[in-house]
Amino acid sequence: MGAPGRRADLEVIVTAVEALSRCVPNFRLELGHAGFFRALAAQLPINDDLREDIRSTIESKNYAALNTILDKLGNGCSVDAMRRLPRLFGGEEVFAQAAPLCSDDASSKTLAYLHELYRALVDLGLGDRMIVDLGLVQRNDYYTDIIFSAYVENVGDAVLLGGRYDNLLAQFDAPMPAVGFGINVDVLAELLLKQGRIQAPPPVEILVHSDEGYEIKALQYASRLAGEGRKCESSVFETRKEALDYAKMRGIRRVDCVCDTVETIDIVEETV
Repeated sequence: MGAPGRRADLEVIVTAVEALSRCVPNFRLELGHAGFFRALAAQLPINDDLREDIRSTIESKNYAALNTILDKLGNGCSVDAMRRLPRLFGGEEVFAQAAPLCSDDASSKTLAYLHELYRALVDLGLGDRMIVDLGLVQRNDYYTDIIFSAYVENVGDAVLLGGRYDNLLAQFDAPMPAVGFGINVDVLAELLLKQGRIQAPPPVEILVHSDEGYEIKALQYASRLAGEGRKCESSVFETRKEALDYAKMRGIRRVDCVCDTVETIDIVEETV
């Protein structure tokens, strides 16, 4: 946060690549720029709602729906540029293909900046795993400039999403530039489990539930059990029945109910 410019963009993308490489070395990185779509859309006679419809069709690469919308806008360079946008993905050749579509300074500067980042990442050794996608426009109102995402085999959705969102913090009365990324750790953990690279956590042995007024005592009791090496979980439920139902659902075999004493309830699995 608070860092604009190329150096910050590169640092965040490199950090994202390093983080993902530690978990899944085989991934594909897609690189785009939200500003390119905005620059092209600004040249069209459309309102915000229609711009969002166009954005959605490009994001999903729904060529038929996109053409239906654009056909109503007549012919022209800007319409043709928008029509070609979802097909502009691939390697470095994309920049040469997109250059003729740039009819103003905004689109030209955006494309040049993206090309600069691309070449820097090629120098990092990502050339064979990187795709330029000028149709990468998801959540366009959130991201302001560079956008990137990463995919791994056998997972349909992106496992990593990131980009620059310079307007976001102004909504929280702290205007400043910002760039970052997020990783779907649940998906990565599932992949690593399937590959045998990590072990599943041990199952919960004991659910610790407190009767009304004994919450602190129950938390202290759960902490003591954990210190003894027992795998336990604190109940957040109001009643014993809710706690017992939860334990049965999760396969937890023992519930310790804390009141003046500790009452242990063994969960008997129902058999059919």
